[in-house]
Amino acid sequence: MAIQAYIDDSGVKGTDPIFVLAGFIGKAEQWAEFSTAWKQHLRESPSIAYFKMAEAAKLGGEFRFWKHADRDRKLRGCVEVIKRYPPQHAIHCTIDLDAFKKRESRSYEKPGPVSHPYLLGSHVVLSGVCYEVLDSGSQDQIEVIFDQQLIFAPRLKLWYPMIREGLSHVKDETLRSLSRVLPADPMFRDDKHLLPLQAADMLAWLFRMAFSGHRTEFEWIGIELASVMPMSRYSTILTEERMDRQEAMSHEVQFPPELVRKWVNNLGLPRWKRRKRNAKKPH
Repeated sequence: MAIQAYIDDSGVKGTDPIFVLAGFIGKAEQWAEFSTAWKQHLRESPSIAYFKMAEAAKLGGEFRFWKHADRDRKLRGCVEVIKRYPPQHAIHCTIDLDAFKKRESRSYEKPGPVSHPYLLGSHVVLSGVCYEVLDSGSQDQIEVIFDQQLIFAPRLKLWYPMIREGLSHVKDETLRSLSRVLPADPMFRDDKHLLPLQAADMLAWLFRMAFSGHRTEFEWIGIELASVMPMSRYSTILTEERMDRQEAMSHEVQFPPELVRKWVNNLGLPRWKRRKRNAKKPH
Protein backbone atom coordinates (compact mmCIF):
# COMPACT_ATOMS: atom_id res chain seq x y z
CA MET A 1 0.00 0.00 0.00
CA ALA A 2 1.47 3.34 -1.10
CA ILE A 3 2.77 5.74 1.53
CA GLN A 4 1.92 9.36 0.86
CA ALA A 5 3.20 12.49 2.59
CA TYR A 6 1.38 15.81 2.27
CA ILE A 7 3.51 18.88 3.02
CA ASP A 8 2.65 22.58 3.24
CA ASP A 9 4.78 25.63 4.05
CA SER A 10 4.29 28.62 6.32
CA GLY A 11 6.38 31.75 6.70
CA VAL A 12 7.77 34.46 4.45
CA LYS A 13 11.46 35.20 4.03
CA GLY A 14 12.11 38.78 5.13
CA THR A 15 8.91 38.96 7.18
CA ASP A 16 8.80 36.02 9.59
CA PRO A 17 11.58 34.86 11.94
CA ILE A 18 11.19 31.25 10.83
CA PHE A 19 10.07 29.24 7.84
CA VAL A 20 8.28 25.92 8.24
CA LEU A 21 7.53 22.96 6.03
CA ALA A 22 5.25 20.50 7.80
CA GLY A 23 2.73 17.79 7.15
CA PHE A 24 1.65 14.22 7.64
CA ILE A 25 2.78 10.76 6.49
CA GLY A 26 0.18 8.03 5.99
CA LYS A 27 -1.16 5.22 3.84
CA ALA A 28 -3.00 6.08 0.64
CA GLU A 29 -6.12 4.18 1.72
CA GLN A 30 -6.26 6.14 4.98
CA TRP A 31 -5.89 9.41 3.09
CA ALA A 32 -8.82 8.49 0.83
CA GLU A 33 -11.06 7.90 3.86
CA PHE A 34 -9.80 11.10 5.46
CA SER A 35 -10.60 13.11 2.32
CA THR A 36 -14.18 11.86 2.21
CA ALA A 37 -14.78 12.77 5.86
CA TRP A 38 -12.99 16.15 5.59
CA LYS A 39 -15.03 17.13 2.52
CA GLN A 40 -18.25 16.19 4.28
CA HIS A 41 -17.31 18.26 7.32
CA LEU A 42 -16.46 21.32 5.22
CA ARG A 43 -19.91 21.11 3.62
CA GLU A 44 -21.72 20.99 6.94
CA SER A 45 -23.46 24.25 7.81
CA PRO A 46 -22.01 26.79 8.08
CA SER A 47 -20.06 25.50 5.08
CA ILE A 48 -16.73 26.54 3.61
CA ALA A 49 -15.25 25.72 0.20
CA TYR A 50 -11.77 24.98 1.60
CA PHE A 51 -9.84 25.30 4.84
CA LYS A 52 -6.89 27.58 5.55
CA MET A 53 -5.67 27.99 9.10
CA ALA A 54 -4.61 31.63 8.63
CA GLU A 55 -8.12 32.51 7.48
CA ALA A 56 -9.67 30.67 10.42
CA ALA A 57 -7.38 32.45 12.88
CA LYS A 58 -8.12 35.94 11.51
CA LEU A 59 -11.76 35.29 10.57
CA GLY A 60 -10.97 36.16 6.97
CA GLY A 61 -11.46 34.50 3.59
CA GLU A 62 -13.85 31.56 3.96
CA PHE A 63 -14.39 32.54 7.61
CA ARG A 64 -15.23 36.17 6.93
CA PHE A 65 -18.19 37.41 9.01
CA TRP A 66 -18.17 34.21 11.08
CA LYS A 67 -18.73 34.24 14.82
CA HIS A 68 -15.89 32.96 16.97
CA ALA A 69 -18.06 30.15 18.35
CA ASP A 70 -18.96 28.90 14.85
CA ARG A 71 -15.31 29.09 13.78
CA ASP A 72 -14.23 27.09 16.83
CA ARG A 73 -16.84 24.39 16.16
CA LYS A 74 -15.64 24.07 12.57
CA LEU A 75 -12.03 23.84 13.78
CA ARG A 76 -12.89 21.16 16.33
CA GLY A 77 -14.64 19.20 13.63
CA CYS A 78 -11.54 19.37 11.42
CA VAL A 79 -9.36 18.14 14.26
CA GLU A 80 -11.79 15.28 14.94
CA VAL A 81 -11.53 14.16 11.31
CA ILE A 82 -7.73 13.99 11.60
CA LYS A 83 -8.05 12.07 14.86
CA ARG A 84 -10.56 9.65 13.31
CA TYR A 85 -8.19 8.90 10.42
CA PRO A 86 -4.79 9.58 11.99
CA PRO A 87 -1.72 9.58 9.74
CA GLN A 88 1.23 7.48 10.86
CA HIS A 89 3.46 10.46 11.66
CA ALA A 90 3.63 14.23 11.62
CA ILE A 91 6.86 15.80 10.36
CA HIS A 92 8.36 19.27 10.08
CA CYS A 93 11.47 21.16 9.10
CA THR A 94 11.73 24.57 10.76
CA ILE A 95 14.40 27.01 9.55
CA ASP A 96 15.77 29.97 11.48
CA LEU A 97 15.62 32.65 8.76
CA ASP A 98 18.16 34.97 10.39
CA ALA A 99 20.64 32.09 10.55
CA PHE A 100 19.91 31.16 6.95
CA LYS A 101 20.51 34.74 5.81
CA LYS A 102 23.88 34.83 7.59
CA ARG A 103 24.99 31.67 5.86
CA GLU A 104 23.59 32.03 2.36
CA SER A 105 26.11 34.63 1.15
CA ARG A 106 29.03 32.37 2.01
CA SER A 107 27.59 28.90 1.56
CA TYR A 108 24.93 28.74 -1.13
CA GLU A 109 25.34 29.30 -4.83
CA LYS A 110 22.50 30.98 -6.73
CA PRO A 111 20.91 29.16 -8.40
CA GLY A 112 21.50 26.07 -6.31
CA PRO A 113 19.67 23.09 -4.82
CA VAL A 114 19.40 24.68 -1.36
CA SER A 115 19.69 28.40 -2.16
CA HIS A 116 16.34 29.31 -0.55
CA PRO A 117 14.74 28.18 2.74
CA TYR A 118 11.98 26.44 0.79
CA LEU A 119 14.46 24.41 -1.24
CA LEU A 120 16.55 23.49 1.79
CA GLY A 121 13.49 22.56 3.84
CA SER A 122 11.91 20.49 1.09
CA HIS A 123 15.05 18.35 0.73
CA VAL A 124 15.21 17.85 4.50
CA VAL A 125 11.54 16.83 4.65
CA LEU A 126 11.90 14.50 1.67
CA SER A 127 14.78 12.66 3.32
CA GLY A 128 12.94 12.57 6.67
CA VAL A 129 9.87 10.98 5.11
CA CYS A 130 12.07 8.40 3.39
CA TYR A 131 13.85 7.51 6.63
CA GLU A 132 10.49 7.02 8.34
CA VAL A 133 9.39 4.65 5.57
CA LEU A 134 12.67 2.72 5.71
CA ASP A 135 12.40 2.44 9.50
CA SER A 136 8.99 0.81 9.03
CA GLY A 137 10.61 -1.94 6.98
CA SER A 138 9.13 -0.83 3.67
CA GLN A 139 11.22 -0.57 0.51
CA ASP A 140 8.39 0.80 -1.62
CA GLN A 141 8.69 4.09 -3.46
CA ILE A 142 6.74 6.84 -1.72
CA GLU A 143 4.70 9.79 -2.95
CA VAL A 144 5.34 13.27 -1.56
CA ILE A 145 2.86 15.99 -2.43
CA PHE A 146 3.63 19.64 -1.70
CA ASP A 147 1.27 22.59 -1.84
CA GLN A 148 1.39 24.35 -5.18
CA GLN A 149 4.45 26.57 -5.64
CA LEU A 150 4.71 28.63 -8.81
CA ILE A 151 8.23 29.88 -8.06
CA PHE A 152 9.93 27.03 -6.24
CA ALA A 153 8.32 23.97 -7.81
CA PRO A 154 10.29 24.37 -11.07
CA ARG A 155 13.53 24.94 -9.16
CA LEU A 156 13.02 21.89 -6.96
CA LYS A 157 12.15 19.77 -9.99
CA LEU A 158 15.29 21.01 -11.76
CA TRP A 159 17.68 19.84 -9.06
CA TYR A 160 15.77 16.84 -7.72
CA PRO A 161 16.75 14.28 -10.41
CA MET A 162 20.42 15.10 -9.87
CA ILE A 163 20.19 14.58 -6.12
CA ARG A 164 18.15 11.37 -6.44
CA GLU A 165 20.53 9.87 -8.99
CA GLY A 166 23.56 10.97 -7.01
CA LEU A 167 22.36 9.21 -3.86
CA SER A 168 22.19 5.91 -5.73
CA HIS A 169 25.96 6.16 -6.35
CA VAL A 170 27.29 7.18 -2.93
CA LYS A 171 29.27 4.72 -0.85
CA ASP A 172 27.30 5.21 2.36
CA GLU A 173 24.62 2.50 2.44
CA THR A 174 22.24 4.55 4.59
CA LEU A 175 22.24 7.42 2.09
CA ARG A 176 22.09 5.03 -0.85
CA SER A 177 18.97 3.41 0.60
CA LEU A 178 17.14 6.75 0.29
CA SER A 179 17.30 6.55 -3.50
CA ARG A 180 15.22 3.35 -3.45
CA VAL A 181 12.20 4.95 -1.77
CA LEU A 182 12.43 8.57 -2.89
CA PRO A 183 9.54 9.56 -5.16
CA ALA A 184 10.15 9.51 -8.88
CA ASP A 185 9.35 13.22 -8.77
CA PRO A 186 7.91 15.44 -6.01
CA MET A 187 4.37 16.52 -6.85
CA PHE A 188 2.75 19.93 -6.38
CA ARG A 189 -1.00 20.38 -6.05
CA ASP A 190 -3.45 23.13 -5.09
CA ASP A 191 -4.45 22.78 -1.43
CA LYS A 192 -7.90 24.16 -2.23
CA HIS A 193 -8.61 20.94 -4.11
CA LEU A 194 -6.36 18.29 -2.53
CA LEU A 195 -7.83 17.96 0.94
CA PRO A 196 -4.93 16.37 2.89
CA LEU A 197 -2.90 19.48 2.09
CA GLN A 198 -5.43 21.51 4.08
CA ALA A 199 -4.60 19.44 7.16
CA ALA A 200 -0.89 20.02 6.46
CA ASP A 201 -1.62 23.76 6.21
CA MET A 202 -3.05 23.64 9.74
CA LEU A 203 0.05 21.90 11.08
CA ALA A 204 2.53 24.22 9.35
CA TRP A 205 0.73 27.30 10.68
CA LEU A 206 0.73 25.90 14.22
CA PHE A 207 4.46 25.21 14.11
CA ARG A 208 5.22 28.67 12.76
CA MET A 209 3.28 30.28 15.58
CA ALA A 210 4.79 28.04 18.24
CA PHE A 211 8.43 28.36 17.14
CA SER A 212 8.05 32.10 16.55
CA GLY A 213 7.05 32.47 20.19
CA HIS A 214 3.49 33.58 19.45
CA ARG A 215 0.95 32.31 21.95
CA THR A 216 -2.42 31.75 20.33
CA GLU A 217 -5.83 30.46 21.33
CA PHE A 218 -5.28 27.45 19.10
CA GLU A 219 -2.60 25.62 21.06
CA TRP A 220 -5.20 23.02 21.99
CA ILE A 221 -5.04 21.71 18.41
CA GLY A 222 -1.43 20.61 18.81
CA ILE A 223 -2.27 18.91 22.10
CA GLU A 224 -5.20 17.07 20.54
CA LEU A 225 -3.19 15.88 17.54
CA ALA A 226 -0.20 14.83 19.64
CA SER A 227 -2.45 12.39 21.48
CA VAL A 228 -3.13 10.31 18.36
CA MET A 229 0.05 10.44 16.27
CA PRO A 230 3.78 10.62 16.97
CA MET A 231 6.04 13.33 15.70
CA SER A 232 8.69 11.92 13.38
CA ARG A 233 12.12 11.69 14.95
CA TYR A 234 13.41 13.08 11.65
CA SER A 235 11.70 16.40 12.27
CA THR A 236 14.27 19.12 12.74
CA ILE A 237 14.88 22.76 13.63
CA LEU A 238 17.68 24.17 11.47
CA THR A 239 19.67 26.64 13.53
CA GLU A 240 22.96 28.09 12.24
CA GLU A 241 24.92 25.39 14.08
CA ARG A 242 22.71 22.66 12.66
CA MET A 243 23.07 24.03 9.13
CA ASP A 244 26.87 24.14 9.57
CA ARG A 245 26.89 20.47 10.57
CA GLN A 246 24.59 19.55 7.71
CA GLU A 247 26.82 21.30 5.20
CA ALA A 248 29.92 19.63 6.65
CA MET A 249 28.31 16.21 6.20
CA SER A 250 27.26 17.06 2.64
CA HIS A 251 30.90 17.75 1.73
CA GLU A 252 31.77 14.22 2.76
CA VAL A 253 29.45 12.85 0.06
CA GLN A 254 31.42 12.27 -3.12
CA PHE A 255 29.64 11.84 -6.47
CA PRO A 256 31.35 10.13 -9.43
CA PRO A 257 33.01 12.76 -11.69
CA GLU A 258 31.15 11.51 -14.76
CA LEU A 259 27.82 12.19 -13.02
CA VAL A 260 28.88 15.71 -12.06
CA ARG A 261 29.90 16.44 -15.66
CA LYS A 262 26.55 15.15 -16.92
CA TRP A 263 24.60 17.28 -14.42
CA VAL A 264 26.55 20.43 -15.28
CA ASN A 265 25.84 19.91 -18.98
CA ASN A 266 22.18 18.98 -18.49
CA LEU A 267 21.50 21.94 -16.22
CA GLY A 268 23.22 24.37 -18.54
CA LEU A 269 25.36 25.65 -15.67
CA PRO A 270 28.97 25.16 -16.82
CA ARG A 271 30.30 27.39 -14.03
CA TRP A 272 28.24 25.79 -11.29
CA LYS A 273 30.11 24.13 -8.46
CA ARG A 274 29.52 23.69 -4.78
CA ARG A 275 31.33 26.30 -2.76
CA LYS A 276 34.05 25.15 -0.49
CA ARG A 277 33.15 25.23 3.15
CA ASN A 278 34.09 28.47 4.86
CA ALA A 279 34.89 30.10 1.53
CA LYS A 280 35.17 33.85 1.85
CA LYS A 281 32.66 36.06 0.12
CA PRO A 282 34.29 37.57 -3.00
CA HIS A 283 34.91 41.33 -2.98
